[in-house]
Amino acid sequence: RDDVILFARSAASGLDRISAASGTATPAFPLRPGESSYRWPSFLPDGRHFVVHVRAAERPGVYLGSLDDNTLVPLLERTPFNALVSATGHLQTVRDGTLLAYPFDLGQRRIAGDPVGVAEQVGGSSAQLASFSVSDAGVLAYSTGFITPSRLEWFDRTGKPRGQATDVGDYVNFRLSPDGRKVAFTRVDLQTHTSDIWLLDLGRGGTEIRFTSHP
Repeated sequence: RDDVILFARSAASGLDRISAASGTATPAFPLRPGESSYRWPSFLPDGRHFVVHVRAAERPGVYLGSLDDNTLVPLLERTPFNALVSATGHLQTVRDGTLLAYPFDLGQRRIAGDPVGVAEQVGGSSAQLASFSVSDAGVLAYSTGFITPSRLEWFDRTGKPRGQATDVGDYVNFRLSPDGRKVAFTRVDLQTHTSDIWLLDLGRGGTEIRFTSHP
């Protein structure tokens, strides 16, 4: 409303601000100790406050921010996806595939009651973005899950299949080690919607070893 744009420079940064008319971006909300990323900021109807998803080791979830004093306070902890606040006085987010609408006091800027389930099987990505949008009139649009099951398979140089290397899952990327004895791959946990690195040890009959376990 006030021609202010909030954005993250990378997937591991705080938020900068810039005028919608152009100019120089300036840091507005730097990461604090224990936090790894601010994602998907969305303004409240007043144009001065916003909600943002915070990746953090101890208190991840949806936070409320203010342009007036550069503060961030928790609204919903342990929530895996972003949130939006509509002019009808509701905060929407997704948990366990359900699109939830929380009564939200726009004057006090706080959740004012228990949520109501609006839709089921709503999609979401490992980048904490749920696949829904809401208008100022309270109309919701959403899509169902968009995970594409796949698996890693071996082929010889002639293109002939040589068997599967992993089970079916949601794989982001993979790399063979220089000596050809291991494969590192990133796989999304379908329960937490976060990704971790695994190692496939070809010298041990294809044993999978989890390498990271942090959101």
